[in-house]
Amino acid sequence: MTGLCSSEIIFFTGMMLMAAACVLAVISIIIFRLTGKRLRERLEQEYGEPRR
Repeated sequence: MTGLCSSEIIFFTGMMLMAAACVLAVISIIIFRLTGKRLRERLEQEYGEPRR
């Protein structure tokens, strides 16, 4: 592997951080959807159907 200059290291580090942020965003969305569904069911059970 060839040596990388400092600007390339910064660039690839930024790319890796952005990829990690995307993965964590997807995981967060899944968790919030699951917990939101349970919360909605519990509120509906306690207070009835929501008015629209």
